[in-house]
Amino acid sequence: MVRNRGFTLIELLMILLVLVILSVVAVPRYINIQREVQEAGAQEFMCKLNSALAAHIGEHYVQGTEWVKNGEELMMLGKEGPEMPEGMTYENDRWTVYGAGMSWRFEAAAGPSPPSIVRTR
Repeated sequence: MVRNRGFTLIELLMILLVLVILSVVAVPRYINIQREVQEAGAQEFMCKLNSALAAHIGEHYVQGTEWVKNGEELMMLGKEGPEMPEGMTYENDRWTVYGAGMSWRFEAAAGPSPPSIVRTR
């Protein structure tokens, strides 16, 4: 008796079922990993900006330099300004990470208070 070699319909359906289950589990996890990486990049960028702002505040009080007027000037303080990570934008003195619900606002100096960066969400 000659037997055809190959997969039965049941075997193919089982393989398809395993692939569907793996994709249902893996795709949302992959999306979460992308968002976590984006958020980590934004946090690192804002830490660098806060460090630059702290150095600027110290320089202002020691040497009497002018306050930075906006976030763009703050980003340019260092010789090599930090690069904004992918998915992050700066507009109207606000840094926003799309899809992550993260946002920071630059507040200019007011009277004796130095400029600051405030997380808004």
